[in-house]
This record gives sequence, structure tokens and C-alpha cells, in this order.
Amino acid sequence: MRVSSKVPPQFKQTPVLDYLAARFTYRSHDEWADLLAEGRVSGNGRILTPSDTITQGDLITCDLPETAPPPTNFDYQIIYEDEWLLGINKPADLRVHGKRRYAQANLIYHLRRLRQPPYPEATLINRLDKDTSGIILIARDPETLRLMQQLFREKKVEKEYLAVVHGVPDPAAGVIDRPIGQMKSLPGVYRYGVMEGGKTAVTHYKTIQTFGKPANQPQKHSRNTHHASRITHFALLRLHPQTGRT
Repeated sequence: MRVSSKVPPQFKQTPVLDYLAARFTYRSHDEWADLLAEGRVSGNGRILTPSDTITQGDLITCDLPETAPPPTNFDYQIIYEDEWLLGINKPADLRVHGKRRYAQANLIYHLRRLRQPPYPEATLINRLDKDTSGIILIARDPETLRLMQQLFREKKVEKEYLAVVHGVPDPAAGVIDRPIGQMKSLPGVYRYGVMEGGKTAVTHYKTIQTFGKPANQPQKHSRNTHHASRITHFALLRLHPQTGRT
């Protein structure tokens, strides 16, 4: 696959290897060094070596080796369909869209190109992260996309979730109004939690059903009982998030 780009103004008399590694981070420094050594990178029509420099306005062309798309979980289900919309139950380990090595390993590409019959104008209305399962709304045409995005902007879309939780909420129904934001975590890992200065998040909840013995009743366990087996009381909740992450 051949790709080309012009060097932007901030790179003046820069070693080509440093430029490639800094601007195109989807490959490592060592990977770019190997591609240069193989003669796969040229500048203004001339093959470049790792010791060459580039500057603003140079046209850099790379002949990238073809790579197979990574294994992807395409086990999704279309749970709703009409002439305007698709409702899709997305599993974990499935990107909703992608670039470069994930250009074909994502939900939208599969809907447009691989599924039979295809949905050639399928476009995301909302999105979920790769490792998050849940419902995705897909517009089947540009006008539906425009109208649905307007409804989201005007906050006229309500989300409802069913959730099984440990313990029994007290009170059985109520409102949780706490700001939620991104917390510090390992590089590449995104965690969200309650924090000052976070995005407004309001959740209305109601307990529908409880299972097992009440959590505050005395229980006897042997010394080797695994902690997970001691959780004997659960509740099924109906959640109505109004905004933010929940």
C-alpha cells in the first residue's frame, strides 16, 4: 500500500526517521527504521536512508507492506431494523470504526462491505468503545443521520438500562447526581469515576427485583469459601441516565 504526505512547517531539517516516528505513531521507531533500510521510503522521488533529513514541503512516500486485518469479533446482532435505522447489539472486542490496520476490522466496514445484504450508507449515530458491549444506533442514510444527531444535541434521546448489581440499593429508588470524569490510570487504559470537575451525570434508578438472602443477615462460611461465593444478594435495577457516562 502506497501512502504519501507533505512535511508540515514544524519539521525543518529533521532526520527522516525522527519525522516518521513522531508523526506516524501507528508504527514504532524500529519499524520505521526497518522500512527505511528496505528502501520503502522516498522523498521527492528519491529513496531515503535513515541518515537523510527532510524539511517543510517535502513529499514523503511510503510503500507499506500489506498486513492482514487483526482477528475481530463480528458476532453482533441486528435487534431492530426499519427503513431508516438499525439497532445493533455490539459485543466487546469490536471497534465501531477504524483506520490503518483496523480499516477493515470494524463494525461499519462490515455493514457496508461484508454483510449480505450490505448497508452501503451505514453511519454511526452513537458509539461505544472497542471493549464495551451494548446497543449502537446506525443511520441508513445521511438525512436520518442528520435528524438523529439533532435529537441527541437537543437532549431529546433517553437511554434506559437494566443492570444486575451486588447488594440492594437503599432507598430502592432514587436519583444519583454526581459528576463523572476520566481518572488517572495506566497508559492506554481509560477509567471513569466520580470526581470534582467532571461532566454532569444524573441517573434515575429503580429496583425491580432482588435475589437471594438479605446481605445484612448473619451467614456462616467455611474458612476456604471463596469471596465471590459469599455474595448472595443481588438486585436488578432499571437505570435512566440523563447525561454523561454511567
